[in-house]
Amino acid sequence: MQTAGETVPLRPLSLGEIFDRALTLYVRNFVPFTLIVAVLVVPLAIVQYFIGAQESGSLTQILAQIEHPGKTLPTADAAAFEGWSVLLIVLAVLFNAFTIVALAVAVGRLYRGEAPQWRACWTIALRRSGAVLMTLLCELGVFVCVVFAGAIAITIVAVVAALLVRSSAALGIAAFAVAFVVGIAWFLAFVLCYLAFGFAFNALGVENAPIGAAIGSGFSRIFNRSELLRAVLICLALAVIYFGISVLSMSVGAMFELMHLYAVTVTVNALLSLVMTALLGVLLVVYYFDVRVRREGLDMQADMTSLQPVAPSP
Repeated sequence: MQTAGETVPLRPLSLGEIFDRALTLYVRNFVPFTLIVAVLVVPLAIVQYFIGAQESGSLTQILAQIEHPGKTLPTADAAAFEGWSVLLIVLAVLFNAFTIVALAVAVGRLYRGEAPQWRACWTIALRRSGAVLMTLLCELGVFVCVVFAGAIAITIVAVVAALLVRSSAALGIAAFAVAFVVGIAWFLAFVLCYLAFGFAFNALGVENAPIGAAIGSGFSRIFNRSELLRAVLICLALAVIYFGISVLSMSVGAMFELMHLYAVTVTVNALLSLVMTALLGVLLVVYYFDVRVRREGLDMQADMTSLQPVAPSP
């Protein structure tokens, strides 16, 4: 664990150094980071377990209906399954926002040379509940706009391409290529907005920034000429890590489900989620500090003394 008084050097980092520092901080402070993320993962794992039980019951009923075609399936189980699923999504989105803030506070303490305490970090995140919820609502609103705008743009370009290909194969191919580029740009805009809002949540925890200032700084720190390419590379790296751990989680889960060990499946997935969420969260905060160092320089050094204080946990 990071010892008290041992500050983390504030200097510009290369992409490789960002990942190295994030991994180092995560390994050295494995326990507090894991406890912070456990507040998110454990409730979700419990809900997931009950969802799996509902799904298993529904599958049994489907097989029974196949064997007895005249039998009518009750709708109560389907409604319960949908209710649990909605609850899981809501809990995941809500708890994840607070977890990002708590992780930001923890990493901020490490940069100040202080040991992170998971209860105290969560206390600060909960104290900023109003700001966190409002930022989350803004994030959802922006994502809805991005999704609809991208869907409309791709649809228009695809329709134009389909019309052009009838008159000219070359024009049609070019239009479909444009549609592909628009799709890539849409995906990048989505993940960059996600990164910008990640920075906003970090600012809520580390800088104690107001809602508008946090969101504005998040977007200004990402969407600029000097940082945009690095941000894209970070997003792609995060996507690769997330995809890799997700594939591992699904593979292990499928293996245990074939053995009818659903409780083991949920447990293994929860453990992998603990690692993935904590590691990606720490990486996001380390990148956030790196961007601030590059943009703010010596001012960032001075601001470190004014980071949100954390009262010691009992």
